[in-house]
Amino acid sequence: MNAAQPLWPALTAFVQEQTGAEGPFTRGTDLAGDLGLDGDEAFDFVEAYAERFSVAPGDFEFHRYFGAEGFNPLALIAGLFRRAEAKAPLTLGMLEAAAQQGQWNTAQVERGGGSAGAV
Repeated sequence: MNAAQPLWPALTAFVQEQTGAEGPFTRGTDLAGDLGLDGDEAFDFVEAYAERFSVAPGDFEFHRYFGAEGFNPLALIAGLFRRAEAKAPLTLGMLEAAAQQGQWNTAQVERGGGSAGAV
């Protein structure tokens, strides 16, 4: 990322470029719930985000926020007998906070990222 470019506009432009989604985006926009990212697409997005915004992985856990790619018949059968595990939201505000810090710190970004106001 160009150091002279403000972070929020750069982040929203990146999201549009990577997903094809149209704004307006808010800091509360959820990658999975609002933009439909999951599985391999989400993995590629997170990898490109970390590279573009120089964010070290820290304690980031992919499966905390996203499901696996593809059809898994065993998971389908198991799902008949237990509740599906709800995933934590991963918002643009959280991505912005991690980019400001230069590292993913789950406790910090989940506490501070993701206010719902549009910018």
